Amino acid sequence: MKKNNRNKISTGKIVGIVLIITIFSVVSLASAFILFYRPPVDNKVPFDTETSEITDSETSEDSNDPPLSTDPPETNKQESDNNEYTPKSEVFNFLVLGHDRVALNTDVIMLISYDVKDGKVSILQIPRDTYIELWGSRHKINSVFAAYYNKAKSEKAADPYLTALGDFASILEQNLCIKIHYYAIMDLNGFVNIVDIIGGVDMYVPETLSYSDPEQNLYISIPAGYQTLSGKQAEGLVRYRMGYVNADIGRLNAQKMFVSAFIQKVQSSLTLDNVAKITDEVLKNLTSNITAADSVYFAKSILSVDLSKIEMFTLPGNGTYVGKASYYVMNRPDTLALINSHFNIYDKEISDAIFDKNLVFVSEDYSDVKALYYNEGASTVKDEFSAQEIIDNSIDIPMLN
Repeated sequence: MKKNNRNKISTGKIVGIVLIITIFSVVSLASAFILFYRPPVDNKVPFDTETSEITDSETSEDSNDPPLSTDPPETNKQESDNNEYTPKSEVFNFLVLGHDRVALNTDVIMLISYDVKDGKVSILQIPRDTYIELWGSRHKINSVFAAYYNKAKSEKAADPYLTALGDFASILEQNLCIKIHYYAIMDLNGFVNIVDIIGGVDMYVPETLSYSDPEQNLYISIPAGYQTLSGKQAEGLVRYRMGYVNADIGRLNAQKMFVSAFIQKVQSSLTLDNVAKITDEVLKNLTSNITAADSVYFAKSILSVDLSKIEMFTLPGNGTYVGKASYYVMNRPDTLALINSHFNIYDKEISDAIFDKNLVFVSEDYSDVKALYYNEGASTVKDEFSAQEIIDNSIDIPMLN
């Protein structure tokens, strides 16, 4: 007698059905994750909120080495202090550094604040020559990361780059009274390759840029006019400064023009193919504390940000000489106002009593530095541009000839 097989399903079909259900479940979960995921909020205040006076003995250091710890002061861990500073919803700050090929000088230092709800991005460029006093002596801020890196390396840190990044971020947090959620550093090779992957950056170059430095293997030759910059040309544009009247400030304004054009190009030309290539390039050349999940969250939302809501600033201040060395001195009142307007993630303003409490951005020994630091409204550099304004009107950068 024959068996009835009409109601039986083969093993192969069962496996197929299970596989389809599994794939559907994974895709559904991934979609839900991408749709509903939010980065965790860290409520810890990383700067000292006490308003007591700091004595000279508390701000001086006898050692020439970086401090052994960059942990926030113990007072920040008190519950009462944290309750006074409640983070705003979905506002995140990033520190982005770029270093040269020859050394670890971070000639690109940017603080970026992203308000996800309002779709607003604020970018603050910190000039490489910014005056800072650490470990008992004065420095240009672009040398600070290298000092922390060498310290981390000598102490055999598992990842010296990431350790140094965290230490550098902590210095800015404690003294500018900001919260830095994420930090990253990229080398020039990654920058060049990413520009090439997206097919170059279309932008207007106001003046012909020409410069040669065989020691750095740096050769810049970019004609004036509207053009598509290759990765190598883009490197030349963001590094060029010798021909500008204001040197590094001119370079920062040129970088604003490039960043605006770069964002516009990425928003208009991103494809599945170059997303994969860009991701691979970033992973090879970027050191960061940002997780994959957080990267997806920010990438999917920032690509839709309106260019008119991306604002760019240079740290308010002035250039001067200390001895024979040139420095850029931060202006305290103007910078505090800028921090509170665009980079303060809390629902309470940062007061003058706690801002740069350790006075690391000023010298007590040089009257010119003190005058530029404290003098309200004295900043010769006090600018604000939106990315859309820059694309529409460019920026006037005075040239030497």
